Amino acid sequence: MAHALPNGAAGAIDRYLDAADAAVPGLVVGLHVAGSLALGDYRPEHSDIDVVAVVACEPDGAQRSLLAEVHRVVATRVDGPYLTGAALGKEPADVGPVAFHVDGRFEHGVCHEVSPITWVILAEHAVTVRGESPSAFGVRADHDAVRAFSAANLTGYWAGWARTISGVLDGAVDDHTMEAQMLEWGVLGAARVHCAANTGDVISKLDAGSYARKTFATDWHRVIELATSSRRGDLDEVTVGDLRHACAFVRSLTG
Repeated sequence: MAHALPNGAAGAIDRYLDAADAAVPGLVVGLHVAGSLALGDYRPEHSDIDVVAVVACEPDGAQRSLLAEVHRVVATRVDGPYLTGAALGKEPADVGPVAFHVDGRFEHGVCHEVSPITWVILAEHAVTVRGESPSAFGVRADHDAVRAFSAANLTGYWAGWARTISGVLDGAVDDHTMEAQMLEWGVLGAARVHCAANTGDVISKLDAGSYARKTFATDWHRVIELATSSRRGDLDEVTVGDLRHACAFVRSLTG
């Protein structure tokens, strides 16, 4: 089910499209909103605006430079790949290097957002702002591919995240405080991926909190509740001890 776009996000997308149309006329022929906006879990304070832009042709070097400037000046929080309709009709693994903007960087290469996760969101949840619906390009949800992709993400990225954060905390005092968003990122992010790896379903981070409470032992419920409170904007700080417990939780999902 598609969710209505909040006014702030809708305005940011309109400004992005206006700037892109002025910089590279006729290139961006479609735009689909994905990520937390499509899943009904957008947080204006710290969510990015995840999109998939459909382009009339693969942007050349000059066009990529112009798009990079659009993101640098106008659309710093608008993230995602630029894909042709033909690319959308392929399996994500068969899509080659693409132009994309993620985390403040505009690049051309392999984009992590070109994945079975994004394809499921496009097929089942995307909000189409411009152009034809994703189904018109042959986009399909492959839940088996989601399972495999997410299982690899657990043992790769999330296992590494737990090791890295545990190392950073080495020697820190348990009752010192830190920003809650780091705990939220780990607990809800890993739980969301665990859900996808085991069910093939793509859920929001907030829904991942509900999934985690139902799925995992009560020993973990405190960090799950802390993560959920942070996601809702009700908690700004947690202790180092809580973050250590969050790392243990993430490790338990990656073994």
